[in-house]
Amino acid sequence: MRTIVWTKSIRIFHWFLAIGFTAAYILGDFDSFGNLHYAFGLFVGALLLFRHFYGLFGPKYANFKDFPIHIKNQIKFVQNYFNKDKAYIGHNPAASIVMILIFIVGLFCSISGYLLYSKESAGLFVVSFNNGLLEETHEILANLFLFLVVIHIVGIIADLIFHNKLKTINSIFTGFKNIEGENSKPNNFHKLYTIFWLIIPFFMFYYGYKLDGQNKSSDDNKIEHHEDENENE
Repeated sequence: MRTIVWTKSIRIFHWFLAIGFTAAYILGDFDSFGNLHYAFGLFVGALLLFRHFYGLFGPKYANFKDFPIHIKNQIKFVQNYFNKDKAYIGHNPAASIVMILIFIVGLFCSISGYLLYSKESAGLFVVSFNNGLLEETHEILANLFLFLVVIHIVGIIADLIFHNKLKTINSIFTGFKNIEGENSKPNNFHKLYTIFWLIIPFFMFYYGYKLDGQNKSSDDNKIEHHEDENENE
């Protein structure tokens, strides 16, 4: 029997997050693509912010209440990992911990990146922080995010090897797992919320992209002003 575990909204969020983080992380090493780095960073932050709220009132398996994070569940999971009869419909205990950490670390990584850049741009919220400390914090969070993603991928591969009958990796695309259980059924409010959840990040992407242009214009004006002062002297 097949069970609908991951709704369309969760699957779209998953792939948007994967693309957004990968792009932001890679582009962070190229100054010439700074505008895209900021854009993808805000895109990821917006996705994760809305995912946190969705975890509070979302449907079954997406709701944080269905994440078996208790220490007793972690112990049982380790003890019965190779028991093919012991399976979890949603996230297993270890995956639940990893996913929650990804949500938290990713959000703070995005926030730290925005605060770092807003110090020198026309951002909506400009907060004064030690620039060196903020930059180091952002880099640490980005690398921690990457580390958690690697653990997530290793978990998927392990599940593919030891619990292939569940078709967990297929569920990332189809939403179904080969297990008997209650289907995830989003209501009308969930569907309406999803519209904002998956559209607003694109507005944040555009804002982040334009933010770099505003900063460059500001820098150009400073250079021109400095050159005019030198000419007057």
